[in-house]
Order: sequence, then C-alpha cells, then structure tokens
Amino acid sequence: MDLWVVDGSCQFHQCKPYAGYAALQVSTDIVLQGTVIPKSAQAAEIIAIVAPLDASNNKAPMTICSDSS
Repeated sequence: MDLWVVDGSCQFHQCKPYAGYAALQVSTDIVLQGTVIPKSAQAAEIIAIVAPLDASNNKAPMTICSDSS
C-alpha cells in the first residue's frame, strides 16, 4: 500500500497571493509539487490530495495523510 503525505498552502508576498502544494510518496521519495490557481489555501489542499490520485495507476490501495480537517 502506498503512503502519501500531502500539504498545500497559500501566503502573501508584497500583497500578492502565492499558493502551492506538495505530495510525497514515502516508500519511493517521489515528490509531486506545483502552484495552484485559484490562489487559496483550500484549493492548494485539495490539489495536494488529488495529485497522488492522478499519478497512481488507480488499482493500488493508498493512504493519503493530510493536516487538513
């Protein structure tokens, strides 16, 4: 079973929002990362969870760990 640890965040720098995500597959150290539009923390968290699902073969069981409630 694949274990993924994911996170997304948004911050403001010079009054401009920047949002991004990362997902780490623990067993292989594969990292998926990128920027997010719309630029919000909620969108970044959702994309962080969806990214491993898109990268998988959709047949192997996986566990996705996130700090979101």
